[in-house]
Amino acid sequence: MKKHILVVCFLTLSAWLGACKKQDVVHDCDQVEKAPQEFLDYWSFPPGSYWVYKQRGSVPAVFDTVRGGTQTRVFKPGQATYGLPTCVTLYEAHFTHSNRTFFRGYSSLQNFAGGESLFCQGSGNEWGVQQSNEAGNIYSTGLILVYPLPPPGTMLSRLGPTLLDTVPVTVPAGRFPHSLHFGTAFIDSTTSGINFLRRFHLARGVGYTRKVYTRIGTWELVAYKINP
Repeated sequence: MKKHILVVCFLTLSAWLGACKKQDVVHDCDQVEKAPQEFLDYWSFPPGSYWVYKQRGSVPAVFDTVRGGTQTRVFKPGQATYGLPTCVTLYEAHFTHSNRTFFRGYSSLQNFAGGESLFCQGSGNEWGVQQSNEAGNIYSTGLILVYPLPPPGTMLSRLGPTLLDTVPVTVPAGRFPHSLHFGTAFIDSTTSGINFLRRFHLARGVGYTRKVYTRIGTWELVAYKINP
């Protein structure tokens, strides 16, 4: 399997808005390509879904509720795509954190709620999803998952995380057999105050079940709801 599986493009807001402008001739797609459901089941969920996490060992208990979901877009031939493909489903997920102490955002307009975005693109047998944090003290992870799923021990890209194992994970929300455990190579700075995500678990049909940060500890899933 290729070590460098996919280069994932970021979908900027300007690209999405600019794509609404039609050129002279726009053709419908004869067929729209979609990402494999096995791949989507680990991270793509309907808007309005939520996940509640608890900081391990916190007394009194500290929680963070994450809300959000995925939206899709398809560019037709003839539209201005800014380099993005036509007739291929593009996936973009946005989430907000309730805990403003540990996941504080930049904007007063959003009451300083921290955010997180996932951007996915691919074609044929190669797909990937990339993560970007919108919280001032959390470093963006970058590539978090690719399809086809690699065997344990595989680094997703030159700077990406490594799939450590597929052992079932148990957290307060339950036991999840279809779990992917990743480790990253980032090392925390003692002076920057930025948190690096060192390990994370993705469970099929659930998403993140455990995240281990360098400075703010381990956060485990205690409850969740996936919208139909």
